Amino acid sequence: MPRFGYRLAISGILAFVGLASSAALAAAATKGYWEISANGSYFKVNNGILDGEQSRTTTIKFGGGLAYRFAGSTSIEFAYVHSKVRDRFGQNISGQPEIYFIDRRTSFENYSMNLVLNFSDRKSTFRPYIRGGGGYMVRKARFAGTAKNRFDLTTRKLSFATVPTSYSVSADGGLGFSLFVLDQIALDFSYTVYATDLDKPQVFLHYSVAGGLRFVF
Repeated sequence: MPRFGYRLAISGILAFVGLASSAALAAAATKGYWEISANGSYFKVNNGILDGEQSRTTTIKFGGGLAYRFAGSTSIEFAYVHSKVRDRFGQNISGQPEIYFIDRRTSFENYSMNLVLNFSDRKSTFRPYIRGGGGYMVRKARFAGTAKNRFDLTTRKLSFATVPTSYSVSADGGLGFSLFVLDQIALDFSYTVYATDLDKPQVFLHYSVAGGLRFVF
């Protein structure tokens, strides 16, 4: 899709969320209630031994949200998500005298405004929902590593150019459910897909499964 198409799509998403936010604020004076959520996840994948080094990817995610539920089944939510991804792997380049072992660390911070549609009333114990919206993501990355000589097994540290911080327009959508253990406290589970770099030529997708707590007041 051309860059103009991304900008048009994002403009439409933000306009939709803005209208929904205005409706929520208008309804706040007469009815509705607030929700606060906190969630996190930990995920580790071992990819086997690559060139003598255990290759693995570790992802740590935490975040939260503040939502106002109005009109019975609709909420507007401001959400924040922080993810840290660490990749460790070996790289064997044919013809090179050294084997490279890379440690790449990437962090993502996503701020978004979402429209949430709930499929139950406030008295239900099980409350499924779907959400979608748009926002802004900040991505930072840094690299470290060593090189091992194939012949004498000596090692040296690798140097990398500084990776500039990346800023991009994002969109997200997902589904989840809250399981209330008390009138105002619930266990919350969700699955979310984030699309980033919508204002750039190449779009990236990120997936998240998280669990946490939700408080209603």
